[in-house]
Amino acid sequence: MATIDQQIKALNRSLAKKDKVVKGAVRWSLNRAATMAKTRIIRGVARQHKLQNKVVKKRVYIGKAAADKMVAKITGYGQPVPAISLGNVRVMKKTGQVRAGKHSFPSAFYASGEKGYGKYIKGQGYQQTKLKKYQVLQRTTDKRYPLEVVKIEINDTVQSITPRVCQRIMQNEYPRIANREISRRLNQ
Repeated sequence: MATIDQQIKALNRSLAKKDKVVKGAVRWSLNRAATMAKTRIIRGVARQHKLQNKVVKKRVYIGKAAADKMVAKITGYGQPVPAISLGNVRVMKKTGQVRAGKHSFPSAFYASGEKGYGKYIKGQGYQQTKLKKYQVLQRTTDKRYPLEVVKIEINDTVQSITPRVCQRIMQNEYPRIANREISRRLNQ
């Protein structure tokens, strides 16, 4: 028969194992909830701006929870999306508009970005442009230059959708995911 000291040590060992199992389950649940939030943020922004999910997916990142830090971080970068990455670019013959994906740009044109002039530096003249591939461009003035790349702003949408989605998932989905995972791991 085991003494009281041995029983206490055995209980401490089993509690330590269960504590480790619970921490692992909570970490897994946090990462799962963060992945769900990322997916919903991407879908929401893409739906609101009529973009493809893969275009927005490049701008939302997850910092996953690890053993030493029990925090999952979602970062959404609201950089503008250039029109060239919206899909197939075509010029409408009747109207002269440029269409990219589901968007049309009336005063834009489709050209190589390396044509034209870059920044002017005194004593050196105009530099080469930074654009090295075809772009959808637009004139900013009535003159021939300067040109700017046509972009769709998504920053405001990303900033407004991200907190709402994360809060909703942490209130509604996370407790269910965590309870299920903890019970599954403890019953193994």
